[in-house]
Amino acid sequence: MKKAVIYTRDSNNHTERLVKQEQICREFAARNGYAVVGLYVDTTSTGLDKQPYFWKMLKDAKEGGFKFVIVNSFDRVARRNLIEVKHRVVKSGLKIVSPKFDSEHISHFLSKLELHFLKEVEKEIEITGQG
Repeated sequence: MKKAVIYTRDSNNHTERLVKQEQICREFAARNGYAVVGLYVDTTSTGLDKQPYFWKMLKDAKEGGFKFVIVNSFDRVARRNLIEVKHRVVKSGLKIVSPKFDSEHISHFLSKLELHFLKEVEKEIEITGQG
């Protein structure tokens, strides 16, 4: 079985929402051959600096023991700073999986987002005359 952890987050610390996210992730894990070896829960507002258990999860991943993170929805990981999140997750050797998206779709989405971001930066440089 593939070892995975579950990551849940609710910025308002709504217990029922956190329990529901975990339940959905556990059901997904059971259907798809993942052995859940841990649970990380953040109950603070969005912003990577306010998600201590997200960072602990990445640190723990580097030490080994699991290669997959199951999230109910990708926005539980981050709504902002998606490019930074992608690079940190990849650097940790993790793959994010979800009942709503598989890691291939997430990687493809983030790659398109990075490309869009780079094109916007190029436009900004052309407009301001820098570069």
